[in-house]
Amino acid sequence: MRAAIVVAVACLSVVGLCAGQDVKASIKKSTNIPAQELVPALKTLARERGFQVVFRSEVVGAKRTQGAVGEFTTAEALTKLLEGTNLGYSYLDEKTVTITPVGAAAESTAADSNEGDQKKFFWDRFRVAQVDQGTTSPNSSSSPSSHDNGGEASSAVKLEEIIVTAQKRSESLSKTALAVSALSANDLQSTGVVSLANLTSAAPNVEIRTIGLDNSVAVTIRGVTNADFNHSGDPAVATYFDGVYIGRTQGLIGALYDIERVEILRGPQGTLYGRNATGGNINVITADPKQLFDAAVDLSYGNYNDAQVHGMLNVPVANDLAIRLAVVTHRNDGYFDTRGTTTRSYEAADDLGGRVTALWTPGEHFSWRLSVDDFLSNGSPGLDISTGSDGKPVDGFPVFNRPVPSYPEPKNHIDNLMVRSRMNLQLSEPWSVAYIAGYQHIIYEDWFATSDGVLAGLRDDGATSESHELNVSYVTQKVKNIFGANYFHMDTPVAQDSLLFGTNYGNHDLVISNAWGVFDQATLSVTDLWRLTGGVRYSSESKFIDGLALSFCPESIYGIEPFSVIHQTVENALTSGIIPPGCGYIKQGPTEGKWSNVSWKGGVEHDLSSGTLGYFTVTTGFKSGGVNAGLISNTFKPENVTNYELGMRSRLFDNRLQLSANLFYEDYKDIQVSQLNATGTAQITSNAAAATIKGIETEWQWHVSDKDRLSGFLNYLSAKYDKYENAIDQQFSTIYPSISGNSLPFAPKLSARLQYSHEFTLTNGQTLTPTVSGYYQTKNYLREFDFPVDRVSGYGKIDLNLQYADTSGHWLATAYAFNVTNRVIRSGSYTLGGAYYSDYDAPRTYGVRLSYKY
Repeated sequence: MRAAIVVAVACLSVVGLCAGQDVKASIKKSTNIPAQELVPALKTLARERGFQVVFRSEVVGAKRTQGAVGEFTTAEALTKLLEGTNLGYSYLDEKTVTITPVGAAAESTAADSNEGDQKKFFWDRFRVAQVDQGTTSPNSSSSPSSHDNGGEASSAVKLEEIIVTAQKRSESLSKTALAVSALSANDLQSTGVVSLANLTSAAPNVEIRTIGLDNSVAVTIRGVTNADFNHSGDPAVATYFDGVYIGRTQGLIGALYDIERVEILRGPQGTLYGRNATGGNINVITADPKQLFDAAVDLSYGNYNDAQVHGMLNVPVANDLAIRLAVVTHRNDGYFDTRGTTTRSYEAADDLGGRVTALWTPGEHFSWRLSVDDFLSNGSPGLDISTGSDGKPVDGFPVFNRPVPSYPEPKNHIDNLMVRSRMNLQLSEPWSVAYIAGYQHIIYEDWFATSDGVLAGLRDDGATSESHELNVSYVTQKVKNIFGANYFHMDTPVAQDSLLFGTNYGNHDLVISNAWGVFDQATLSVTDLWRLTGGVRYSSESKFIDGLALSFCPESIYGIEPFSVIHQTVENALTSGIIPPGCGYIKQGPTEGKWSNVSWKGGVEHDLSSGTLGYFTVTTGFKSGGVNAGLISNTFKPENVTNYELGMRSRLFDNRLQLSANLFYEDYKDIQVSQLNATGTAQITSNAAAATIKGIETEWQWHVSDKDRLSGFLNYLSAKYDKYENAIDQQFSTIYPSISGNSLPFAPKLSARLQYSHEFTLTNGQTLTPTVSGYYQTKNYLREFDFPVDRVSGYGKIDLNLQYADTSGHWLATAYAFNVTNRVIRSGSYTLGGAYYSDYDAPRTYGVRLSYKY
């Protein structure tokens, strides 16, 4: 089998090389400059093509470009970047370009620019983009960007071209043969997304939930989810920050700040991404440093005394080095008011984060991006509320206003440090190499109690991981090929100390995960309209667990306060091997499991018209196998999914409407099902089920006019178990011989979002833009049993946003309200010792935000 895989990978690489040799040299070059501010876009093009560009800052100002993606000559690329800006360009000499208003004389502009430079402030001078002269000799003719039938006004209604890296290369979203959604920083803000936990109503078929006592973030896409939130479990949806895999879900609760975009890939992504991509991927791309001075800050204040500050400072240190600093603070009083029974409420925020990113480009062929960020949280966990058979709190108190046991006081401490590095080297025109490395060290401590006080305790968790990926790309007009290898290692020590039904319990163990893989994926242009894609990956991984659990230590001997007593008792037992009198124990391991997997992809693309892409793909993915904590020699194997997808992407009405639609059918096998044992001291996972998932997703963005914008999505999803035997309802210790035909959890049949905004221009030129968005989903279930207690009725949410912008483009003022109707939404659940506990989304939040951008 391994020999066949190696041969397949080698064949794909040879196809890419041989086909590329037939491609003739052309004066056109591949250009991948996304929609962004015009200044850095011009800088990028100048650096890549080896010329200088000069302009006055008051001429270019804060204008934006729709980008240039494709094969262009230098003249064509410049024209594309300036399209819709009412600016043109001319050559001062064969290697110097000046940017001018349409109709202005090049000579006059150049003279004004030289004279104006003497009067500029120091930082303004960084707005002149200059690079070392290269060997390119652009066409010397003047070519103002006047092909937009009137300039700025006529092009204003066009949608910006969105560039994504979902397939590990930069490409236009409208030309990506994949079910992927891209949310910009503005999109995230307008939809109330300040962390990954807020993404449920922002993208098709995505459900997010948090586990209160653990603060884990569990992502579900198309009904594919993770039920094991313990340290030995893995997510079913992989999350990457700047191309680096994030191993622990606690590391996902941090705020999303200074973000370029978030990409949500739906369906299995095993070929390019490997493990734990059964449901899909979430790729978070932070903002790049730019070669200009830039700064921004926004402050917001809302109910629950919610105060947030975001700041950014971008400094061009040298012609080849830029540094970007970003910070965030967030605090509030907490959503769960405990009526004074605790000194602080549950789910309170007390967060501080910072990021430093450096981009070094010593030459046109090499770049190094290095990012270090640290996120500290000292808030409190969410509250797990004991729930009756009707899905309502047993005690009858309102969800967000209730007394809670005061022991222990709720507390979180999370320190999530991440380091990410990416080096790019252009070997020649078609060949490039990228090396991506990452490091994460997370410390996590959580003091919690359930609403009824039955369970209380301390979770002292953490993880240290490193990842490496080396890939080689070959890109021509005929072939696009990427070949690579990756390695991942993570150590996860954990200590859990709790009081359950008056009995102390302590658990200390260590989980070690290792994984590596090799992959290749190539797209061959058979004709100008038809393309074929093929890919394969071989993955190898292992997990090791060792530790000790003490249970049933009598309260009369060890007491219940503090939990550090049982914590120390377990540590002493680990060191000495002596079990304290009166305590039962379980030796956890040592146990090790090893697995391998082959993932593959095949597909065909066809340009139905100049603005419409059609595609059919078959993709596979897998979720890692694992080891059950607390049981000797008990492992479970990976789960697998195969996805068949027929899709379409289209840009209509002169690029004012972007529309995507896709039909999918997923064959989901060896599903990992997790249940707590009778005492709640161990989570047992087995490959107990299989399912069929099918549906349709549609998504659109439409500039109806230059003032009106409409966006949204509409989805249908059918996710049913084909086979699920001997399912255990932990709440009542009942075994059901079969629940085949039941719905997968977190899989509403219908979901939809509609957002509309209109820009009003005031008499003095300022703008006022109200936005209203609504989200609706039909009923779904929190567990696989489809019991009334698991049922979450269909619900809708309304969000409002009102934005005021001044004429300078520097100031914004915003009033916002999310979940306006204050809908109480259950988002997750678990059972323990006969009790059923529910987690909840945030209640209504509202406030104001003031932003300034330099």
